[in-house]
Amino acid sequence: MAIIVIRTPCKVAAVEKFLAGKAKADVLVEFGITSRAVLNKWIVAYRADGVLGLVDKPRGRKPRGKDLASQALEERIYHLERENAVLKKFHALMDEQKARAVTSLDHKYPVSMLCLVVGLSASTFYSHQSKQARPDNYANIRPVLREVFDKAYRSFGCRRIHASTQP
Repeated sequence: MAIIVIRTPCKVAAVEKFLAGKAKADVLVEFGITSRAVLNKWIVAYRADGVLGLVDKPRGRKPRGKDLASQALEERIYHLERENAVLKKFHALMDEQKARAVTSLDHKYPVSMLCLVVGLSASTFYSHQSKQARPDNYANIRPVLREVFDKAYRSFGCRRIHASTQP
């Protein structure tokens, strides 16, 4: 059994003929409508919403393309994330400079007072101080890794760098 698709203008014409006084059976035969229930459904939709009630609704899933609003929001999120990353690095550099300032004056004044004046927590100061005191475990191989990375046009990741430095 083939499905017959009846377009909106035909639906409107059938409903208007019925509403003009023509019998349902005559409208069904004239327009080739096989079911009385279909015509009844059209009549109810037409009375409720007018011609718009008879317009075919799109079937299936909506396309997944992004609208302009969501695209603009994603762009805004991207820029805010970048700004946040820059601010974090800036604050880390500022903390580092503040820690150096406190270190240079800690022989004259108490550390707690200096930290309070420069706006640095004591734990951050001591954290920076302990990082400076620690030796760099990779100082001897860092130049080799940098050379491999630069020769690969700065495109190798840690696994490929590790593989290329192994004998």
